[in-house]
Amino acid sequence: MAELSLKISSIDKLLDYAASGIGAIAGPLLLPWIAGKEAKAEKIRAQGKADAAQIEATGRAKTSAILARAQAEAREYFGAHEGASQHRIEITPAGIAQRIEFQETKRLVNITSILDNAGAELEGEHVDDHEPDPDWTARFFALCQDVSSTDLKKYWGRLLAGKIRNQKAVSLRTLYTLARLTEEDVKLFREICSYVVDEVIYYRASWHRYGALKYDNLLHLQDCGLVLRASTSLRRTLGSAPVTVRAKGCTLSIYGRNKLVASLGLPVSFPMIPLTAAGRQLLEITDCSLDEFHMRSLATLLRRQYHLLAVARVAEKSNAPREDEFVQVLPLGKKS
Repeated sequence: MAELSLKISSIDKLLDYAASGIGAIAGPLLLPWIAGKEAKAEKIRAQGKADAAQIEATGRAKTSAILARAQAEAREYFGAHEGASQHRIEITPAGIAQRIEFQETKRLVNITSILDNAGAELEGEHVDDHEPDPDWTARFFALCQDVSSTDLKKYWGRLLAGKIRNQKAVSLRTLYTLARLTEEDVKLFREICSYVVDEVIYYRASWHRYGALKYDNLLHLQDCGLVLRASTSLRRTLGSAPVTVRAKGCTLSIYGRNKLVASLGLPVSFPMIPLTAAGRQLLEITDCSLDEFHMRSLATLLRRQYHLLAVARVAEKSNAPREDEFVQVLPLGKKS
């Protein structure tokens, strides 16, 4: 007998995850979202990017206010004691309490912003009812609580939303990988994702003169744990039917340039650098689209191996495109 999967509101499940990681305070943190964020999301859709930027700036403003207040108090104390002859450091219970209050307040602001991002991702969805993994939630909130970067907080929010949708979507290793990344690392990874096809980067030494696909950038992402250190070659034998592979925002089709090539089933070779498991999971939540020049470079490589490349622009979660939706990708040097 097949098991029935109970579906519940994704926001309710977000509350379960938050409570599992930070306790009952999750209720007050999420209550404003549940009460008012639907209206905010509608405002974003209705009034465009200006209002969206204003809403996203709320979290930054709160963090900035906390930091500004702490800096002002530190300067005030320094000014009051600047002429004092006593130089030894005094550690007082009040000083300890002040430091703890400052740090925990900042952390709550960061966590609230991340939960806000996750709620915006999950809005209107229903997910399978399940118990959150307490080890995963404990590590998630411990690792993200000190993240103040707006860009990084979006990634943490999307990771949490992805975990709520699919318990196997985000591993602990991916959490630790993201925790080591800076805002600049994430920006570079987003650019590199524009060259990813079927979860690998097709790469030739002559290609690293353009865009972000440069050797030093790839070495840096290797150190970040996002791409594998070894470059390898994928050799694939194609039959008479086209082979389709997915990239961000599109589907690619590889096929023989004529009936004879298709009938022979000739192999094609691709030099490539694979993403790590963490890189593949972060790719899923990264906004980008396949680089046009890179796509044409692939078409050139395939043409030399008696094959052609076609592309169909499709939504990320849509069904497989129909045959008539594919358009041939012109190799470099060819004009339509």
